[in-house]
Amino acid sequence: TLAAGATVEVYNGGLVQANGNSGGGSDDFPRSTSVWFFTGSVFDWNNNTIFQSATVTYFPNAAAADIATFRVSQSVVSIGANSNTIFLGLFEANANVTFINTGTKTFRNGLIGTGTITQSSTGPFAITGVTARLGGTGPINLLIGGGLSIAPASVTTLISNKVVNTPGANFTVDGTLFCSTNILSGTAWFNLSPGATLGIGSPGGISLPASATGNIQTSVRNYDLAPLGTANYIYNGITNQVTGNGLPGAITGNVTIGNSGPAGNNTVTLTNNNTVLRNFNLAAGLFEAGTGQVLVMDAN
Repeated sequence: TLAAGATVEVYNGGLVQANGNSGGGSDDFPRSTSVWFFTGSVFDWNNNTIFQSATVTYFPNAAAADIATFRVSQSVVSIGANSNTIFLGLFEANANVTFINTGTKTFRNGLIGTGTITQSSTGPFAITGVTARLGGTGPINLLIGGGLSIAPASVTTLISNKVVNTPGANFTVDGTLFCSTNILSGTAWFNLSPGATLGIGSPGGISLPASATGNIQTSVRNYDLAPLGTANYIYNGITNQVTGNGLPGAITGNVTIGNSGPAGNNTVTLTNNNTVLRNFNLAAGLFEAGTGQVLVMDAN
């Protein structure tokens, strides 16, 4: 219990660990407006009781540049309410966590960890931060009608291979997802929205569902197509790349070649003949249309 007017600051390397929840008050600490968690600090939920989730914001004082971690170290079920739950930090599930009910679960700075994260009700997951991360060996199991979205203003980096499951459940990129050379796979449906941005670092680019190549290898892959694709694609690998057969045939968004590589001369080669682009940016590295192929520049 903090005395009236008292404050607590937890800095880089600082760890606050809740090994029990007698009386149900251990989760008060990370959601108190008298406590500041700064970048590199951790609140570790090291017990298997539930923590508060109805109209709750964890790390309420965290500025956009402050990225603390809410870590779960023992399996917890039945987290969530019909009102929203917000984590203004990075959520690290190192044990299995099950979310329930219809409220949105917001993970501002992303989702990582070794445990399985399960969405057992239709309350959607959302990543909203401009320096967010997605990764870890634990799969994310979504529910049809719930899903996981990267918000329009979010810039999220895939920091490792990640599995996102459940046929018909949607993983949607409304903002920016940088994949580096990592792979997003699983049975969920991948959707790249109009105006969204996909950073592609795989040597295989992006592929259609029949191919187990490239950064996106979910069972269904929907890249922005209609009426003319307005999504943006950035090829920023560190080795030679192909665009991949998943690149839409006509794009009015930006296609950027930003592959300079260690030697500064890596090449990105067009996969689909007669691809039509309107905005083509050769920012770094080399581009080839491919032997006997044509790149079409759209009117205007």
